[in-house]
Amino acid sequence: MGGTIDLNVNRYAEGSGITVGGFSSEFNGDLSYCFSRINIITRNQYNAEVGGLLGILGADSSIENCYATGSVHSIITWGGSSIAYIGGLVGEKRSGATINDSYALGNVIVDNQSQGANCEVNVGGLVGHNYGDITNSFAAGRVSGKSASNTNGRSYAGGLIGSRSSGIIKDNAVLGASVTAQAPTGRVFARRISGDQMYASDNASNNRAIQSMRVEVGVYTDTYLNNTAPTDGGNYNNEHGRTFADNAFFYHDFWTTGLGFSDEHWDFSKVGIEGFPRLRNVDGQ
Repeated sequence: MGGTIDLNVNRYAEGSGITVGGFSSEFNGDLSYCFSRINIITRNQYNAEVGGLLGILGADSSIENCYATGSVHSIITWGGSSIAYIGGLVGEKRSGATINDSYALGNVIVDNQSQGANCEVNVGGLVGHNYGDITNSFAAGRVSGKSASNTNGRSYAGGLIGSRSSGIIKDNAVLGASVTAQAPTGRVFARRISGDQMYASDNASNNRAIQSMRVEVGVYTDTYLNNTAPTDGGNYNNEHGRTFADNAFFYHDFWTTGLGFSDEHWDFSKVGIEGFPRLRNVDGQ
C-alpha cells in the first residue's frame, strides 16, 4: 500500500490511552512510497504510542520507501504508572515488523509528567520501541525523553530507537543534534543509536552517528542535568554506533559504499547541500 498525508499542519490529540500517527494510528500489512509532513502534539493520561507516520506498525508488517518530516511531542499527565513509545517515524514496531529505506527528520520529545511509580519513556528519532529489523534508514531530529516518576522511573532515549527487544539493526545513520534522557530515579539511558544496550550478538552492525551529537543523561532538578553520558561511539556494533565527522554525511560514498544505500531507492543529488539523501519516487520532498 502506498499513500500520502501531504499537509504542513499540526495535529493535536487528547485521550486516556492514545495511539496516533501522521499517516495512520495503526497499520498492519506492507506500506511503501508514503509520507507524512504533520507535526503531532498529544496529551494523555495513560499509555501512548505515537509516531510521525504510524503510532503502531503491526506484527510481521513492513515499511519501505517512506518518510516523515514533522515533529512529535507527547505529554503524559496522569499520576499513576504509564508507558510511552514515541518515534519520529513509528511509535511501536511489533514482532517481526521491518523498516527499510526510510527516514524521519523531525524532533521527538516526550514529557511524562506523572509522578507515580513505574512510569516509562521510550523515545527514538526513528522508532520508540522496536521489534524486528531496521536497515538502510536514518533519523535527523533531536530526541528528548523525560520521566517524572518518583519510584522506579525509566527513560530510554536513542538517536535511532528508544528501546528494542529484537531484530537486526544494520547500516543506519543518525544525524540529530542531541539525545537526552531524564528521570529522578530508576533506569536512565541516552545513546546515539539505541537507548538501551545493543551489542554485536544482538545483530547490530555498521550503524553510524554524527560526531557533534550531544548525548546527556541524568537525574534532574527542573532542567538541570547532573551527569553526562559517554560520547565516544567508536564501535560500529554497540548502542552508540560509530561516530563520523559531520561533513562525512555530505558525500555520496558515505551513504552508498559505507552504508549500502542504493541509487535505485535514494536520490543523492542534494546530499552535498543537505547532508542526507532523499527517496526516489516519493512525493513531497
